[in-house]
This record gives sequence, C-alpha cells and structure tokens, in this order.
Amino acid sequence: MGGHRSLSVKRGATPSDSRCIHYWSHALSDRYRIPKTRIPVEIRNAGGAAEKCTLFLGEARNGPESVLDHLNAEQRFLVVEAETRQVSFRGRERIAMVTLSDADAFAEHGGLQIAADLATEAPLHLEFDDGSQLEGVTVYELQESSSRIQDFLNDPHAFFPFFHDAQVSYVNKDRIARVTLREASET
Repeated sequence: MGGHRSLSVKRGATPSDSRCIHYWSHALSDRYRIPKTRIPVEIRNAGGAAEKCTLFLGEARNGPESVLDHLNAEQRFLVVEAETRQVSFRGRERIAMVTLSDADAFAEHGGLQIAADLATEAPLHLEFDDGSQLEGVTVYELQESSSRIQDFLNDPHAFFPFFHDAQVSYVNKDRIARVTLREASET
C-alpha cells in the first residue's frame, strides 16, 4: 500500500503496551510530519523574562514562511522548543518581542519584502507595558494615503520588525505602552 503501514496489534494488547504505543505514534508522526525550518531566537515575554529557544517555520504558498509571517499568522499559540529540547506552546499575545539569534538569519528567513521607493524609515523609542524601553528603527510600507507612523502602528498585524543594537527583533504592538518618534540624527 503506497507508503502506508498497517498496524497489527496482538490480541489482548492494551494501550499501555509500550511497543504498541511506540509503533502507533511513530507511524502517525511519519504520516503527518510537516517539514519545518528551525530558527534560533530569544523570546521575551510580557514582564521581561527572556528565553533562548527555537521557532519552527513552515512552507508558505510562495516559498518558505518568514519569521514575520509566522508571528503574524492567525494561530493563538506558537510551538517553541526550549534549550532543554522541551517543546511547549506559547501564547502569542503574551510575547513582547522575538529577537533573531543571528543577524544573518533576518535576510535568510524572509527579511523585509518592501519596495525601496515605498519604504518609510522611522527612528522610534518604544516603552513596553512592563516599563522596559528600547530604541531603534523600523521600516514599513503603506499606501501613500495612509503612510503615517500612526497608520503603521494601527495596522492589524501584531508584530513588526525593529532594528536595534545590531540586532533584528519582531515587536508585538500589543505589548507597547508608548511610542515616541526620534529625530533621524539621534539614530
């Protein structure tokens, strides 16, 4: 049968029979496995606690999924793997910021798909709802009729890229208490 395995269980076997469970879960995991790209990141939750872990990116219709697309997808929970290799589900709304562990990973995993002539660069000072602060720059693209920073911040996507301290982070707008525009000379 084209790639499918049949499962034969001895008469009287129970679900607690470890060989039965192992084979069954292995057969299911192979059958429903979805290829993923592992991306090392640091996730800072609301309240300031940060943890190094791994995100799993899938495939999109037009190629590999970007980190930004993954964070802005409709799912309420993200699957992450801690450094201890334990997999857990993180509530997306509680995440304040996701920082790429490797600066080169930004371009490698989606970067920014913005037309240079439509890009707006905005130096910002961010104050998070836990009191922490961050300065850096964001780059965004909106229609000319609604290209103010206010329009960008009120865009329905929760996360946006933020460049700071030679790093790239994806900041959750829902965790920001205040945004202040800085002069370009302050960057």
